[in-house]
Amino acid sequence: MLFGISVAGLAATPPVLRLSGDVRPLKHTAALSLRPGTETFSGQMVIDVDIRKPSSLIWLNATELSISEATVETGATKQTAAVESDGADFAGLRLATPLPAGPARDCDSRA
Repeated sequence: MLFGISVAGLAATPPVLRLSGDVRPLKHTAALSLRPGTETFSGQMVIDVDIRKPSSLIWLNATELSISEATVETGATKQTAAVESDGADFAGLRLATPLPAGPARDCDSRA
C-alpha cells in the first residue's frame, strides 16, 4: 500500500529512507482485489494530499508494489503521471505540468 508521499523538483533521485515533508497525506482510500492462494494482489489507491511546494515529481512509498498507471488532480485539472521506480522502496509520479501548492489527489494509482 502507498502510505507516504513526497514532492521533489525535477531531481529524479529517490528519497533515502524517509520521504520529505513537502506533501502531507490527508486521506487514503484503497480498493483491493485479492485472490486466495496467490501471493499478489491488484487494486487502486486514492490519496488526498496537501502539497506544500510546487513540483512536477511526487515520490510515494511503494515497497513491493508495481504501479502500472497514475493520475493526479488539482482543482479541475487532471494529469496523467509517468511512473518512475527506484527498483526498491519508492515510486515517482512525473507530471508534465508542475503541481501548485495546495490540495491535490493522486486519484488513480493502480498496482
